[in-house]
Amino acid sequence: MLPQTLLQEAIGTGLVAGLIFGELFAITPGGMVVPGYVALLLIRPYRVLGTIAVALLTFAVVRLLGRTTLLYGRRRFAVTVLIGFFLSLALEQVLRSDITGSHTELRAIGFIIPGLLAEWMDKQGPSVTVAGLICVAVVTRLAMVMVFGSDIRV
Repeated sequence: MLPQTLLQEAIGTGLVAGLIFGELFAITPGGMVVPGYVALLLIRPYRVLGTIAVALLTFAVVRLLGRTTLLYGRRRFAVTVLIGFFLSLALEQVLRSDITGSHTELRAIGFIIPGLLAEWMDKQGPSVTVAGLICVAVVTRLAMVMVFGSDIRV
C-alpha cells in the first residue's frame, strides 16, 4: 500500500507534467492519473512492463470486439476499462497460483490503470501513448526525487 501523501503528490505532479506535455506535444500520456502511478513504480520495471502488456492486450481485444459490435463513446470507454480490469485480475490470479514464485513482479499497476492506458492507445496509437507515458512518468519521478529525496519506497 502506498503512503497517502506520496500518492497524492505523485498524482498531482503527474497531472501537471501531463498537462504541460500535452500542451507542448499534443500527446496525452495515457490518461490523467496514469503517469503518477507509473512514476512511483518506475523502480519496479516489471510492474511497468506488466501494466503496458495488459494495456496492449486490452487494446487488441477492444479492437477485435469493435469489428463485430457497436462500440463508441462512453460504451467503448467502459468496455475498455472493464476488459483491462478483468485482464489485470486474470494476470494477478495466474501469478498468485505460480508455486515457483518467479516473476511475481510482472503484474499490472492496479486494475483500472491498464484500461485507462488502453483507451488512449486506441485514440492516439500504442507507440505514441507509451512513449508519452514514459516521458511524463520520468519527469514526474524526477520532480518527486527533487522534493522527497531519492529514498522514495513503494
